[in-house]
Amino acid sequence: MTDVLSPESGTPTLRLSTPGDLIAAVPVLMGFHPRDSLVVISTACPVGGRVGLTLRVDLPLPEHRDDLAAMVVQTITTAGDTGPPGGAVVLVVAAPGPLGLPPGREVAGLVAAGLRECGVAADSVLWAAGTRGGEPWRCYEPCGCTGTVADPSSSVAMVHAVADGRVVEATREDLAARLVPADPAAIGRREALLRDGDPLPTDPVRCVADAVAAAGGGAPRLDDRAAVALVAALGTAEGRDTALRLTCGLAGSPRPAPADPCAAEALWAALTREVPDPEAAEPAALLALAAQLRGDGAYALVALDRAEQAWPGHRLTRLIGGLLASGVSPARLRTWLGSQD
Repeated sequence: MTDVLSPESGTPTLRLSTPGDLIAAVPVLMGFHPRDSLVVISTACPVGGRVGLTLRVDLPLPEHRDDLAAMVVQTITTAGDTGPPGGAVVLVVAAPGPLGLPPGREVAGLVAAGLRECGVAADSVLWAAGTRGGEPWRCYEPCGCTGTVADPSSSVAMVHAVADGRVVEATREDLAARLVPADPAAIGRREALLRDGDPLPTDPVRCVADAVAAAGGGAPRLDDRAAVALVAALGTAEGRDTALRLTCGLAGSPRPAPADPCAAEALWAALTREVPDPEAAEPAALLALAAQLRGDGAYALVALDRAEQAWPGHRLTRLIGGLLASGVSPARLRTWLGSQD
């Protein structure tokens, strides 16, 4: 499994003075504590600067090392808005191997060498047993650098994450669990309504706009008819286009005032949990977009996974997934979507 996350432009620059500080920031960047993973964090210049694209992949089997390393290098050097980064940190997160030796040396070395061949300084090639406070870390290079991970819960990165409304889960599975269907009985009732051909709303645009506006007052509450009507409206071109604009916080008929993107995100999350498959794909894809625009790439990725699970090959899921995989920044993504009139 591969996770590619782009930072939100305008986020504060974090001062990370040691490898332990940097490793403590990884769960904030990812949205969860990775394990058995290779993580590559690009930076704006060889000696640091603003964090750019962050990529996480499962550690490969030995026979897949070369192919995976080539994919990682290509992604880091070609994705994004501004060309290859100036520098990168290569990190393996995994339990110690036999005799306490750090695992993953070979794949980390392949990635670091590939990045250097592309002109990207990969001066930090690290291993950590985990990303929680007190876990040991060390450099693979023969410099002898060792230490322990700083406490992520008290880091500056975590403070900014909490302020932005992001939640760090223990595992990626815990993050995905936030989108598990909430009430199987309600899902069954709504599936029956959809199967019986419950009539479409007469005005899909107003249906979507009114639902987003109502969600601004707190946690969205959707009865059976409202949930079915809304997901049916999202299945129309007019309703889907309106939803995309409102997710970006843009004004849209019939409401001239700009929408609250937080309300839109809360609504798509609720609808993803409260309607059956394959209809859940539409709000899940919109949720992925909303999370990415907010700078929460980890939540965006699990929402995309949920959309693909609900409807393999879903058109909007493919579109948004392609945009996220390209490494385009949330700010550039918001500008592009706002120009599609």
